Amino acid sequence: SSDVCSSDLWSAFAFASAFAAKEVVVEQKDVGFRPERVTIDVGDTVVFTNEDNYGHNMHSTSAGAEFDLGRQAPGTRVPYTFRRTGTFEVFCRIHPKMRLEVVVK
Repeated sequence: SSDVCSSDLWSAFAFASAFAAKEVVVEQKDVGFRPERVTIDVGDTVVFTNEDNYGHNMHSTSAGAEFDLGRQAPGTRVPYTFRRTGTFEVFCRIHPKMRLEVVVK
């Protein structure tokens, strides 16, 4: 029936979309981001890794990507998926000079 066909097509599309999304690792090290700017596609995930010996707290107040990831302990990985196009600024609440620019196409 057409319902089965539509369902199969949607499943294939959803699988292809999930497969196409990627993870980009941004290190927090020496009270800074490495790199300080990333360009990703909509649906991609930035994984924040804390390589310092103290906590960080990633947050953004940029329209379309407002988030607060909470305190991130040393040695941990915290993901955030960007769902809209735009240029977004990410900061650390604990170390305000830490700045990351995320460009989402």
